[in-house]
Amino acid sequence: MIMADNKEPKHIVVVGLGATGFSIAVWAHQQGYRVTVLDDRDRPPYSERLKSTCPSVQLAGQSDCHTLYHQANLIAISPGLSPNHPMMNALVASEKPFMTDIELFQLYCDKPLIGITGSNGKTTVSKMVELILNESGLNAALVGNVGIPIMSLLDHKRYQQYDCFVVELSSFQLYWLKKVDLAIGVVLNLHPNHLDWHENMQHYWQAKKKVLTNTIKPILAKQALSYDEVKNDPSITRISTTIPESDDILYRKVRKLAHGQALENLVSSYVSAWIIGKTWGVDELSMANGLKKFKPWPYRCMKEDAQHVKGTWYNDAKSSNLAAAKYAISHVWLYHQKPIIWIAGGVSKNEDMATIDNWVPMLKQAIFYGKDASLFQRVLQQTVVPTSLVETLEDAIDLIKLTVDDDCVIVFSPAAASFDQFNNFEHRGHAFTEHLGRCYETT
Repeated sequence: MIMADNKEPKHIVVVGLGATGFSIAVWAHQQGYRVTVLDDRDRPPYSERLKSTCPSVQLAGQSDCHTLYHQANLIAISPGLSPNHPMMNALVASEKPFMTDIELFQLYCDKPLIGITGSNGKTTVSKMVELILNESGLNAALVGNVGIPIMSLLDHKRYQQYDCFVVELSSFQLYWLKKVDLAIGVVLNLHPNHLDWHENMQHYWQAKKKVLTNTIKPILAKQALSYDEVKNDPSITRISTTIPESDDILYRKVRKLAHGQALENLVSSYVSAWIIGKTWGVDELSMANGLKKFKPWPYRCMKEDAQHVKGTWYNDAKSSNLAAAKYAISHVWLYHQKPIIWIAGGVSKNEDMATIDNWVPMLKQAIFYGKDASLFQRVLQQTVVPTSLVETLEDAIDLIKLTVDDDCVIVFSPAAASFDQFNNFEHRGHAFTEHLGRCYETT
């Protein structure tokens, strides 16, 4: 138990009660801290679970933050709180030190971490690396932005069973992170993303590049080398996952491991995972066997089993930015060699929509829904691509059904955040699949 000089338990304030905040609060309670959780919502999502698990933990509102920051011995924050959030403004103004869950975990962790970030594909590559390491005989856990909340692993028995940790790191987590010590740190790619949260691309990059510092073996995509401070750093391994620039032998090797994945749209992720595994020192047989076990995550350019409705439908609900949507559309277009009917919409991320104009040769039609539908449509209105605006995702599916034939290829790749109509990308991916199922019944 961690005690103060007066033998009273130290007071930890946890800011934000999401999955991360819950895991910090439970750990701190188990360690003997006096725990208070701050949240600006009337009923935070984990409040009932926290009350039943740790009844002595106190919940407080935003109006209490100034007092609690002053009283706290330790302040831990959840990663989703934006730089403009009033509770974070108050915390920064208080000049009290605070920690993220990653930093807190590292105080108690004596095992190596592999940190993986990027605008797109980080969840896929992180899972592949976990499989590769486990195939090599290690016991690795996937944690961080996906998988197990990292603080929940500090239970002694659970922690001892692992040899290393693969940590997927979002730009939100990295923004507040002051220092992270990694065995391998990877930036897979860099595209405009979350510019509604980050001030600009330079600030976004400043968050991402933290995985390259205090890192034994940093790895960086060549695509991000335009940033001057890393351009000539000899300690950084450069990787490229584009076919013309990368090792063609490696590309042919990993393509065989994709076990018939449609579109080969995962090949770049296989290449990245292979290079990370090689950097760790995993033998090629273990890497090959690990990658063979990979199963694609749902809602990442997933081909729908649409046997009772016309056309070929792809569900890319994970797409939350223009780069991800372009990736999905271009791979589907290359595979089918047919113009695409594109469904997109939601809450845009302050990206330059004008880049959509370059996609015109790949598009047959576009249907936009949700809060920022008109922003998408505005770019294509001056082109030959017919566009339509609808209220909801379901409306978009119903509209396409009126004219679709067996030769049509439809890609749902929203290129925006989901929270205007859905809880998260899984929710909107499920809604897409479910409504197609209801459409089947009426076909």
